[in-house]
Amino acid sequence: MAEIASQASGVFHTRICPSILASLADGVVVADEQGRILFFNPAAGKILGIGPVPSTLEDWPRAHGCFLPDRTTRCPTEVFPLVRAVRGETVSDFELFVRNETVPHGIFISVNGAPLLDERGRPVGGVVVFRDVTERKRLLDELDRKNRKLEEASRRKSEFVASMSHELRTPLNAIIGFSEIVHDGRAGAISAQQKEFLGDILTSSQHLLRIVNDVLDLAKVEAGKMDFHAEPIELEALVQEVRDVLGALAAAKRIRIETEVDPALGVVHADPSRLKQVLYNYLSNALKFTGDGGRVVVRALREGADAFRVEVEDTGAGMKREDLERIFVDFHQLETSRGGRQAGTGLGLALTKRLAEAQGGQVGVESEPGRGSVFHIVLPRFANGEESAPRPGAPTILVVEADEGDRAWLARTLSRAGYAVQTAASGAEAIARCQERTFDAVTLDLLLPDASGWNVLRAMRAGGPNRNTPTIVVSVVAEKESAAGFAVQDFLVQPVVPDDLLSSLRRIGASPGGGGPVLVIDDDPESVSVMETVLREAGYRTIGCTDAATGLLASEREAPSAVVVDLLMPGLDGFGFLERFKKSPQGRAPVIVWTGKDLTASERARLESSAELVVDKLKDGMSVLLESLQAHVPSPGGARGR
Repeated sequence: MAEIASQASGVFHTRICPSILASLADGVVVADEQGRILFFNPAAGKILGIGPVPSTLEDWPRAHGCFLPDRTTRCPTEVFPLVRAVRGETVSDFELFVRNETVPHGIFISVNGAPLLDERGRPVGGVVVFRDVTERKRLLDELDRKNRKLEEASRRKSEFVASMSHELRTPLNAIIGFSEIVHDGRAGAISAQQKEFLGDILTSSQHLLRIVNDVLDLAKVEAGKMDFHAEPIELEALVQEVRDVLGALAAAKRIRIETEVDPALGVVHADPSRLKQVLYNYLSNALKFTGDGGRVVVRALREGADAFRVEVEDTGAGMKREDLERIFVDFHQLETSRGGRQAGTGLGLALTKRLAEAQGGQVGVESEPGRGSVFHIVLPRFANGEESAPRPGAPTILVVEADEGDRAWLARTLSRAGYAVQTAASGAEAIARCQERTFDAVTLDLLLPDASGWNVLRAMRAGGPNRNTPTIVVSVVAEKESAAGFAVQDFLVQPVVPDDLLSSLRRIGASPGGGGPVLVIDDDPESVSVMETVLREAGYRTIGCTDAATGLLASEREAPSAVVVDLLMPGLDGFGFLERFKKSPQGRAPVIVWTGKDLTASERARLESSAELVVDKLKDGMSVLLESLQAHVPSPGGARGR
């Protein structure tokens, strides 16, 4: 034993100079293999509040008041850093709380330790180095408390912004809705001056709406609450849609809008509503700052292997170099050449930058005075580097097609439209798949390599989970006369136009129109009145309710052909209504959620199983609501006056 202690002492004195350790501000303690303290420097005694009295390792935790970080549990001897170092372990940043007579209020220390080894690499002792981290820990705890307060403040701010947004949007819904009805003459004849005044009301209301939406979106991005829903997008169609929205503004200034979409770009995966929002900001700014008779070009092209780029180039006045650094800053507005400022809040481009960065992209601008400007956004081509999977709860379509190319085309077309797709290349494979699970619809080729399509359909209808599944015949031969006795919902002759295929799917998923009324439920009476006015004008019979409980009773008295329901209502809300309605005998009617509520990802997933569509009251508007309803329930009188 004396020999071992001597070995440890020798290693200590030959490899570690005590005079150097004595000058350190960190505490240093050295022990031999038997747990006898060979050395501790003055800093160790000062930090721990002990005198130069050696003690064994077993006595050390108790004698010097060593506790675990919870401040109450005494440190067990087996986990004490010096004991572990003597055993041959390396200890990193082990935290202890020390409280004794000399330091009655206690301190926190951070300990690092290592074994002392002889010439053969055998442990003959251990050394620990520690420092007082009480102040650092106090600062970290204080920072943590402040962070929690900031998070709570951010949460409350987000709740306030969402609540205020709802309170502002609800009256705007009535203002815009009724103004549109009167402005278009659908409530009776109006004079030219009245039409002009109503147009001003509409323009101002829509401007206020954009401000409300921008402030809300900016708050959500800052709080990390913005949800993005990537899906396959045909950029050419999306660009055309935004161009059409701003067509009147371009025509008023005789500005030519050109589009250039690289055919090699193909389908990209992004959030379509957010991408349209960015493109709308860019294009409306380009039209605003481009003089009469100018030109604006919208381009979409590949950016490397995994990204795509959308540019908007204008022939406007351009910008100075110093302005380019501030253009994407919140509430910043550029001065015009006349020394004034353009109308607006300066939020659009700032929000564009936040939206791009939140999706892993970036924005930028190139401009020179007198040479126009080019704004761009670069986004990943696929969400998380991969093609997006169908959304949870998406309808699953079985594509039965013998030709490999046609099978791939059908699957790709349906996938891009948001459907989940399974395929079968033969009759036997189709029958086997139909026995495994229920599909929402089947597209069926008649010319299969091992069986007639009618034989496959006969097997499906004979029994099993797909005996009532809607079926669309997609074949090079239109054999409608051969369908006698079979429940075939539609016939499409190849080559199939994509819109025809998707329209057919919408038709087979819709309830018959003209039967029951459209049930409208919203706690805001003015919103109910606006919806009923527009729907009745389009030929629908309506029943309006201002609470969900009354809506359920109304659906029991007369089964609706469709339901339009808000989510934010006192008492039984829209979610509760949907859960009860879908369990009722009338629950097969299509449901359109019409809401100003900003939906979370979990709320969207909850709705996907019970609603055909979610329409934002003000971002989408009455026209989208009407189009959605007509897709599911054709109006008996047809759309009138729109």
